[in-house]
Amino acid sequence: MTWNLLETTPIEIVSRRERRFVSLPGLLAALARDEVDTILAARKYQLHAVHSFLCQLAALALDRAGQPAPPTRESDWADLLRGLTPDWPDDEPWTLAVDDPCRPAFLQSPCGEGEILRFEPVESPDAIDIPVAGRNHVTKAGNLNRAQAQDWIFALIAAQTISAYAYPGAPGIVRMNGGYGSRLFVGATPSLWPGRHFLRDVAVLLRARAEVLAEYSFYRASGGLALLWLVPWTSNKHDQLNITDFDPYFIEVARRLRVVADGARLSGLRGKAEGPRIYATNPNAGVKGNVGDPWAPLHLERGTAVTLQGPLDYETMAGLLFDRSKYRPALLQRIHPEDGAEGDLTLVARAVIGGEGKKSYTERIVPVPRPARSILGRASGRDTAGTIAKEMLRDVARVKGDALKPSALCYLQDAPERLDWTRTRDLDAMTSAVQQFDQQVDRIFFTRLFARLAAAPEARSDHTRTWADELACFAEAALARCIADNRKSRMRQIPAEEFANRRLDRALIDTLPLLREPCPS
Repeated sequence: MTWNLLETTPIEIVSRRERRFVSLPGLLAALARDEVDTILAARKYQLHAVHSFLCQLAALALDRAGQPAPPTRESDWADLLRGLTPDWPDDEPWTLAVDDPCRPAFLQSPCGEGEILRFEPVESPDAIDIPVAGRNHVTKAGNLNRAQAQDWIFALIAAQTISAYAYPGAPGIVRMNGGYGSRLFVGATPSLWPGRHFLRDVAVLLRARAEVLAEYSFYRASGGLALLWLVPWTSNKHDQLNITDFDPYFIEVARRLRVVADGARLSGLRGKAEGPRIYATNPNAGVKGNVGDPWAPLHLERGTAVTLQGPLDYETMAGLLFDRSKYRPALLQRIHPEDGAEGDLTLVARAVIGGEGKKSYTERIVPVPRPARSILGRASGRDTAGTIAKEMLRDVARVKGDALKPSALCYLQDAPERLDWTRTRDLDAMTSAVQQFDQQVDRIFFTRLFARLAAAPEARSDHTRTWADELACFAEAALARCIADNRKSRMRQIPAEEFANRRLDRALIDTLPLLREPCPS
């Protein structure tokens, strides 16, 4: 049985509402025709890894061939991919399972002769994939007992291109800030349909290649190593690749893995690495994830790729999108000529986060209304959005810190003269109230931001007043829920509740000055 991904059709997609199997070139062709509804076997947390892999692969192949745009025929894509691996006429680099471990296989580096005997056998693609636990799914190593070829394909893509440090011998990728970091993807797209997203990002990657090379001058403008799995990887700790030999859109492999075929059945082998696969001799190269990843924002003060410390809530997302004093936006996050002057635009952020053994998937989808979209296309408009976002976040922080928190503690502690900020049980109940408040803010934050951005300057004060009113309502509702969840005896309940509500009212007026003013007639 052949496992050549250029000739066989192991990948199941929904195309124009019909399910069908395609090859790797067939998938790229279907994306170029904008005919892909979904890639069925790719799990949600793998999708951003699959998207970036396909975009980088397409950009590399098109650049090497000198073609300006993605073709729509499967045969053309097969030729383009083979153009990246001319030294392998039998398509080993595109074959999922290759008998000879001294030859490359799809996203699998050759290993030293005899070293394969020291590899650990694994029966499931989950054993090499990222162990992600989420609200709607739980993935555990070894869970997928009836795995198909496509399950191995997507597990390989995730493990090799977005994985952090997992265990001794399994280092993290170079496109993240440290071994326990996360590869954050932030981008803009005219549509969440896979094909349109793919076409937009590939077009930007091709046009912006010179810009990337100018900024990250340690990369090779031509002839650089693009597919890292073509190069043998032994257990020698000095067997590393120098990033200055790479193409800027290189596709890395972070694990020593092999897929083994026994007839129609696939299993895996997992080897240990004595150190990271990639090193940098250039002092400006490979520093904490700052390697020109087109989806990765940079932390300006630290000069590193951004590592998420938690979910993509409104505060984190607002900073990544609009705080130009703290973050430098990713290449594919910015609005480009390919996006046009008008039309739909969605901002997307995705990442697998968490430390050793504890990972979760987080994403945030922010649709941008058309009136705001045209403004964000201008530098002055982005600056205005940043100013509005900071003002809104400041209001939220003040309401939480100066109004809601002390008012909740006032109730929980029976209106003492001095609040005790050390009582764990009270702090837990207060935190629950703050979380409810944050959930309501999160629900409307970007809708209100874009409405204020698109409003005429003289009308923005009305939006500011509406925002203040909504924050006050959210704080009152959160305090009411805190009171309802923590009932007291009747003798203590009435005065504690009265004092807390009175304190909140006074604090809101002090915190949100617009609440003092009469509503405009």
